[in-house]
Amino acid sequence: MLSGKAVKRAVRGHYLMDSALKVMLLEKLMTPSMEGSDSSITLQPEDFEELKILYDDAVHHRIDLHELSKSATLSKLNSLMTERQCLLAEKSRTAKLWLQYCRYVDVIKSFIRAERLGDCTQNCSVSLMMMTLTVVLQYQLMYLLNLMMTWSSSFHG
Repeated sequence: MLSGKAVKRAVRGHYLMDSALKVMLLEKLMTPSMEGSDSSITLQPEDFEELKILYDDAVHHRIDLHELSKSATLSKLNSLMTERQCLLAEKSRTAKLWLQYCRYVDVIKSFIRAERLGDCTQNCSVSLMMMTLTVVLQYQLMYLLNLMMTWSSSFHG
């Protein structure tokens, strides 16, 4: 069993890994690729300017967070990231695995946020996501155990 300090370190490590993966994904959105098919999934220079303005406004509390969430540029960034993630998941199984890891970390972040804010509605939805995730992981674990037992019995005769 882990103590509180060890849990905090482990969670922080997952946060750092998630942030590094998302920075790599954002770098892909900022630079057009050499392939013609991926060049449409990049941000334009005017989008960068708008994002800088939104960032400055958010940091200096000149814009309400609810208003910030309605931003067309942030919606565009979100849709471009989703497109890029789908494209990467189709191309590479390793990328698909890392993107799945990022989704798991997002569930953890949402749970911690809901617990700290005491938001009952968000806590219920995150708990449902966690239960679904637990069921999927249990199914995958049972599949692997069954596969190992089958392999072991065929190997031993």
